[in-house]
Amino acid sequence: MPRQSPHPLAFFSLVPLNNRATAVLGHPENAHLVSSFTDKKNNNSVLYGLDIGPFIGSKSRYTLATIGRCGDVLVEGRGISRIHCSFELHEGNKTEVLLQDRSSNKSTKFFGETAVGFESGRAHRRVVVDESINLVLGLGGAACDLLQFRIVWHPRDKRATDLYFDYREDNPRQTRTIPDEPPTVAPSRPITRIHTPGIVVIMRYSKREKLGNGAFGEVWRVADVDTGNHLAVKRVQRPTLLSHEYVLLKREVETLSRISHRNIIEYISAQWADGYLDIIMEIKLGSVEDLIKADFFIKARTLAGPFLHQMLQALDYLASQSIVHRDVKPENILYSAAGDDGGYLYQLADFGLANLVDNARTAAGSSLYMAPELERNPQLLQTPKMDVWSLFVTLIYAMNAAGFREKMLHTTPLRIKAIQEAANEREFQPLQDMAKEDPSKRASAGDMLDKLYAGEGRSTRATAIAAEKAEPGAAREQLTEQCVEQDGTTGKKPSREPKASLFTMSATSSPLNQTTAEPVYYIQRVVLSQTTGRDHEGLVLVDSEALDQGKGMMVHVTGEVGLGMDFQVHKGYAFRSDRSYKSHELVGTIPRSKDREFLAVARSIKPPHDPEVLFGKRPPAEDCTTWGTKQQVLISGSVAGLVSRFVIAPLDVVKIRLQLQPHSLSDPLSCDGIKGPTYKGVFTSMRTIVRQEGLRSLWKGNIPAELMYLCYGGIQFASYRSLTQAQEQARRHIDITLPFRIPDSADSFFAGAGAGAIATTATYPMDLLRTRFAAQGTDKIYNGLVAACRDIVRDEGLRGFFRGLSAAVGSIVPYMGLFFSSYEVLHKAIGGATMPFGSGDAAAGVVASIVAKSATFPLDLIRKRLQIQGPTRHRYIHTNVPEYKGVFRGLFAIWRKEGVRGWYRGLTVSLVKAAPASAVTMYVYERTLHALMSADKTDEMWEIYASYEDDD
Repeated sequence: MPRQSPHPLAFFSLVPLNNRATAVLGHPENAHLVSSFTDKKNNNSVLYGLDIGPFIGSKSRYTLATIGRCGDVLVEGRGISRIHCSFELHEGNKTEVLLQDRSSNKSTKFFGETAVGFESGRAHRRVVVDESINLVLGLGGAACDLLQFRIVWHPRDKRATDLYFDYREDNPRQTRTIPDEPPTVAPSRPITRIHTPGIVVIMRYSKREKLGNGAFGEVWRVADVDTGNHLAVKRVQRPTLLSHEYVLLKREVETLSRISHRNIIEYISAQWADGYLDIIMEIKLGSVEDLIKADFFIKARTLAGPFLHQMLQALDYLASQSIVHRDVKPENILYSAAGDDGGYLYQLADFGLANLVDNARTAAGSSLYMAPELERNPQLLQTPKMDVWSLFVTLIYAMNAAGFREKMLHTTPLRIKAIQEAANEREFQPLQDMAKEDPSKRASAGDMLDKLYAGEGRSTRATAIAAEKAEPGAAREQLTEQCVEQDGTTGKKPSREPKASLFTMSATSSPLNQTTAEPVYYIQRVVLSQTTGRDHEGLVLVDSEALDQGKGMMVHVTGEVGLGMDFQVHKGYAFRSDRSYKSHELVGTIPRSKDREFLAVARSIKPPHDPEVLFGKRPPAEDCTTWGTKQQVLISGSVAGLVSRFVIAPLDVVKIRLQLQPHSLSDPLSCDGIKGPTYKGVFTSMRTIVRQEGLRSLWKGNIPAELMYLCYGGIQFASYRSLTQAQEQARRHIDITLPFRIPDSADSFFAGAGAGAIATTATYPMDLLRTRFAAQGTDKIYNGLVAACRDIVRDEGLRGFFRGLSAAVGSIVPYMGLFFSSYEVLHKAIGGATMPFGSGDAAAGVVASIVAKSATFPLDLIRKRLQIQGPTRHRYIHTNVPEYKGVFRGLFAIWRKEGVRGWYRGLTVSLVKAAPASAVTMYVYERTLHALMSADKTDEMWEIYASYEDDD
């Protein structure tokens, strides 16, 4: 009785296509492999087949099944060998399945349009089978069609398969895997082995996944059809002879073919195929850009040392070959696992822009990483020192030195300023020679290898740095520390220990193996100002393991403050409750000992002017609107408003209808004489609107509302950004002249209020149109957006578009004030706490928003009622809306007729829609801004493609 479904570990089934193949399914020895299943690609017809997978037998670990007279799948008859063929899993990637022909007469063949047969001239007859190629298999006979099977693939759980193979053991007597050269079962006739050299063949491959694309081509992960190995193929359409793309691609192939270094991507071959050029290279785990996105070098900053060392070796080797890469950036540096210790091997890739030093005179590369001499004068003779600059920028970008990523980088002067600020950071001072603007004073890669790593891995001849002659390992002694050993019983014992640096290598460590960070102490210089006005300089010692717990220790200060003071760390800021935090600077790190602790005292250094630098990095900005250029912020805010408006449009229509309802539902007398529907409750009102006016009525006024949100979001975020930057400039002056520091919350309040007022005023006409369209019933007042604008101008003048503006603008300031004041109170009480529904910070923000919204809601209600005033007041869904003259008079009239509850009609739905509206807005804004910034700052990994000259 066949199984009712394929075996859970079955990769595919062999479905018979002729009578002899059907007889194989009926053989008693094969009954345990037969199952039935539906063919979804062929009208769900029921098929019977032989399940093939790792569950079959006790053969070698990576053999799925053997087929033949003595195989796992028994096939009898003349013309069939004892082991005719076998399905093998690739031992390396455990993904690809290969069919190996083991027949004595080579009578295994694939048929059909998808067939990619065995290639002649190869030592072994094996080929990949997958869901797109080699789907019809023939065995035996002169035409290899004695038996024919169709291969039908099943869904495959790779994790379960990997676990299965990990615990499956080989039978030593029957070991047979892909890497094995001779088959375990000898053929029945002798085979003459050809020892003459083979000819160069075109590599055949099957695509697996796209890794990237660009202007001239694509990069794919592929499987070599003849070996099953995974490779990377850059596939570029053949360009016009002597075109720019042709020159670039020819250059890349020629460069890769003539160089060989451990830290440069391995070039395998290049070939023409179907009008495309394929550049074939080894596959890697990913690019450094992927590591940056995962904050790899921020979470463990010591891992930047091996990366720098390896890339300096690659650039120094290129310099020895007189090659300038000209496009060093995170996307063009790939990484792969190196050994079992978790280390990475970094390799430089994408040589489409590389050039010989004598020929390099054109602009190339990505602007963020481009050396200043190339931006200023592309016609200057370019040198390998350009790549050293690009590597330094790559490093500070990866580590976000001095908040590099959050700074304004859209112009050359701003980029250079930000780079120099990062170079002045304490931990990057040993690398300052890489960031010299003057290329004649800039260090070469070989110079930096001498300075930081005692010349290890250098390919060029040693030369002195133009700026200063640095002895090997001199950077290791740049900051001298006097360490004091405290054992808890004997007091202090002075000793000397060398300064540990992120970018140096001890004599006993390998740069490749420096990938796991040992616990360290972060030594932080601070200045404390007591209430007496006396300043004390000192050091904070923060244990890396206790950093998440917010603990640290003041280990030494000058003056009367002694050792052992508690010192707290919270979200990257060091502070004490009885002293005001003034400034701090990273001194360095020292290893932590298991038996004793070293407490360090650094030599005197001048504190920096920037008070926000801690542990070599700027704390992440809490306000995302300070990121990106004006255009990026404007576009992102507009898109966010557009999407958010469409999502909450039905709730907005319900809110407007409730706000315009001028009678009290709790007072039956006020409902007498009402013409039109009455609304009560959010979902009840929504059902009433749909029943009376149709589903589309929930999106009434959506066009002007979309236009309003599109403009409002962009104007608000752009205005907030401009106001924040203006305040930041003003604060630097005010902080110097005033004896106190303006709170950050005050900046946020004024910037938020100003941005809201500007955006509200600019988009108010569309808000008014949205309200009037949403208030229309089944009888239309306006026939369209253009007609509405024309009617309002004719009947009410331009001032008609701004009815209720004072209420709209007037609600912004109290809203912002209530929001921030409520948030500050709640944040002190529950901020940082962990709650079942989220963090205390988020809860404080939600509650503060509800408080501010509720308090200012009467102004929102009167604004809506003022917006429908004018000659059309009696023609809306609520025909008895009173006439109001002014904000305060209107609020008083509502209170007299409807009571205090009348001020809060629609508050519930307003609060209900606030959460999804805010969530959608910020989610779309951040995703759009991130995409725009990524597209602007860097190209795709394989963006600049070209062509290669045909050998013919």
